[in-house]
Amino acid sequence: MGLTRRRLLAALAGAALVPMPTRAAVLPSSGFWYTTGMGGRGVGLEMDATGSRAFLGWYTYDADGHDVWYVGTCAYDGTTCSGTLVQYAGGTPFGSPGGAAAASPIGKVADVSLRFAGDSLAVAAITLADGTTARYDLARSPLDGAAVTAPPDWAPQTGWWYSPDYPGTGFFLESQGEVLVAGEVHTRFFLVGMTYGDAGQAIWYATGGLYNRVATAGGLLPTLAGILREYAGGATLAGTGGSLRILGERGSIRAQFTSTTAGVLDLPGGQHLAIRRFSF
Repeated sequence: MGLTRRRLLAALAGAALVPMPTRAAVLPSSGFWYTTGMGGRGVGLEMDATGSRAFLGWYTYDADGHDVWYVGTCAYDGTTCSGTLVQYAGGTPFGSPGGAAAASPIGKVADVSLRFAGDSLAVAAITLADGTTARYDLARSPLDGAAVTAPPDWAPQTGWWYSPDYPGTGFFLESQGEVLVAGEVHTRFFLVGMTYGDAGQAIWYATGGLYNRVATAGGLLPTLAGILREYAGGATLAGTGGSLRILGERGSIRAQFTSTTAGVLDLPGGQHLAIRRFSF
């Protein structure tokens, strides 16, 4: 009996030295994420080069159903990204003549936490400034409706873009996959422009489709074209539903890229903006 007890104690002592299994770190995929089972609300997420921080752009709706966006950064520890979201206002709308006004933050909107179950699945936990909380699933958005696919090497980089001519305005662009159309290779794209309304309020437009490489004096360069659409009636940042609808079309855009990190964007009204990748 004594020998058996000594063996048991020795076994328990040995087991105590074995470390408990820990959850493996994952690297979230940069790109568009959406609320699973619900359209019209999503997140443009880009991880930095170190994998320790992400830049977030949440495109959603206010309590009256108007489209609105929030931005922020979150620190990533290998499983969870935690940070805050801020709302901006006062910037210049697309297509407005004259010099662009610099936007300003108007306050913190929420604390946010994204817990990742893999590179393409996460749970968002939202705590608004008034104490309201919400949790919902997020997943990477497949631009063909079936699966997330890698872009071709000639496609403009996925992530945040900006123009020095429009302070406070940002564009989140993602490319996925390759599609053969009339013998030419295209790639799918989706773009959200986070800009401002006539009263300086934060609003966003979205467009998507296919783009390819066109022959120029400098070789083959990517170009895209699309119709900007404004949406309304979707779920709020902490809401669970809404009657999503297209509020209207806001004109066409065209972008000619000079590299995977720079290009020229033609806006409704005939303005030409130099755009470039945002490094943070």
